[in-house]
Amino acid sequence: MSEATKETVNRFIDALHTLEREGNLEPLIELFADDAELTSLTEREPLRGKPGAREFWNGYRSAFQEVHSEFDRIIEGDNIAVLEWHSEGTLPNGHPISYRGASIIEPEEGRIYRFRTYYDSAVFFCAEREHSPETSAEAAKS
Repeated sequence: MSEATKETVNRFIDALHTLEREGNLEPLIELFADDAELTSLTEREPLRGKPGAREFWNGYRSAFQEVHSEFDRIIEGDNIAVLEWHSEGTLPNGHPISYRGASIIEPEEGRIYRFRTYYDSAVFFCAEREHSPETSAEAAKS
């Protein structure tokens, strides 16, 4: 395990918590290399560079009223880390949400040059549906 990888992962976690708590994107954006590549299953194409990181993380934060992530397991190697996490929060419409996933970080020279994240995006749809007025009315009839 590389000390540099460990340091980058710790800075990433701190910056993510700052984004979640305060809405401040800058510490997170600064971690990404100018030619970084960010990939999510919800994106058709990778987002690139600091502008791509800004778009990615702004989209993440705007998906919630509030959110907090905890990291359950971190596996680090030379220039790669896998982070297993769970997040809980509230969607913009006030509905609660809880979901799990994994992210892969590939750092180089203290910057993240590749970031990939995997999670079940259907949980967002289910949370919306579970708390929709139509679903609540159907449940009340039962």
